[in-house]
Amino acid sequence: MKIKFSNNASTTLFSAVTVGDTQIVVSPGGGSLFPELTDGNFFMITVVDAQGNLEIMGVTSRNVDTFTVNRAQENTPARAFPEGSVVELRLTAGSIGEIASQLTTDILAATQLPRGIITMWSGATNAVPSGWALCDGNNGTPNLKDRFIVGAGQSYGVGNTGGSITRTPSVWTNAAGTGIQVAGTAITEAQMPWHTHSGSVGSDASIQTQGEIISSSAGEWLDDDAFGSTGWSPSPIGWSPSPIRKPLKGFSASLSINGTGGNQPHYHGVTDNGHAHTAAASAIDVRPPYYALAFIMKL
Repeated sequence: MKIKFSNNASTTLFSAVTVGDTQIVVSPGGGSLFPELTDGNFFMITVVDAQGNLEIMGVTSRNVDTFTVNRAQENTPARAFPEGSVVELRLTAGSIGEIASQLTTDILAATQLPRGIITMWSGATNAVPSGWALCDGNNGTPNLKDRFIVGAGQSYGVGNTGGSITRTPSVWTNAAGTGIQVAGTAITEAQMPWHTHSGSVGSDASIQTQGEIISSSAGEWLDDDAFGSTGWSPSPIGWSPSPIRKPLKGFSASLSINGTGGNQPHYHGVTDNGHAHTAAASAIDVRPPYYALAFIMKL
């Protein structure tokens, strides 16, 4: 922000001004006598009525003959002024102080700070000091608006850009399934279904008894010597009458049938269809707490 001057800038009010007005209108064509204002620059005017009452105002914008003003500057009171009051650009005490401040800033900047140095500025972005430029991508400056700065030299080269205000984390899941096997088991006799086995002994079977078995096509006879019996009944054909035989009317015997089966364990199958998990993530703000300042660069 710089104070501006022009020579012989003097005109009159085109319309009256009240105490609360923040704009004044000067006589047609009179505005062109005063400085053009850009980039937050300003100039000072003094308004004087016919009785010599005056007020110093700071002009922050000029649109042809209409001035936007800050009232009651340099300890002068805000006043009402009639049409025709004088409007002049004068060298005031405040103007001289502003010139001295600007000279000091310019001298220090020119003698101590190299061109291209970037620093932070706590003032308004449209009020950058003389010899400096806002880092907005213009005037040879990098665009540092809404940016953090990271030191270059290893992972980052000078001029690299990147990053994001928010971050959406990646979330994924794998399909899940469980292999299940039932332990093997051998069934016991008690676990078998109830069942029977059948068998027969043929007429020619040889069975050990207390007496002697004599077999023929007519039947089976028991040698009864051990029992001391005599005679026989009936006599098989061709047999001698001694010793005496008796028919075998009954006997007991053990019958064994071979079993079958592998005595192997068995398994029960289980079907596992598996399942999957789903998840969603929202963007999160990854910025640390911040305080915004402008970056400016020495020209």
